[in-house]
Amino acid sequence: MKLKNKNIYMVNYISLQGLFHNSLRNVGLFLSISLATLAVARYWRKSSLGYSILYHILSLFFLFASTYIAINVIKSQNRLSKDLKGEDKKELGRWTVIPKGVIVLNGIYLIISIFTLYFTYKERKNSKRSSKHF
Repeated sequence: MKLKNKNIYMVNYISLQGLFHNSLRNVGLFLSISLATLAVARYWRKSSLGYSILYHILSLFFLFASTYIAINVIKSQNRLSKDLKGEDKKELGRWTVIPKGVIVLNGIYLIISIFTLYFTYKERKNSKRSSKHF
């Protein structure tokens, strides 16, 4: 099936699906890297506050990259669905659910990461204060 409008997306449906699957794989890759750097931040939590904060920031960067790719996948699918009709439009619309779900999960991971960063910093400050009094 060819798209009717002559634009940058003048490719067949199978190529589009390959593009979207590749993009979703990249979303998952960046999300995995984000979670891995969050685990490294946890490792450094007790010994080095600087490293812990650095790895939390790196984790947030990869999380934002994952979300950005997922948002662009949705935008591309919406743009392409305007050119499609009938069953093809439904089929392409079904794939929009996955990136939207990933964005919701990324939001949950973002909240967890920010709270973890905040409580790590707060815990370290409180432990330094309490150790000065003894």
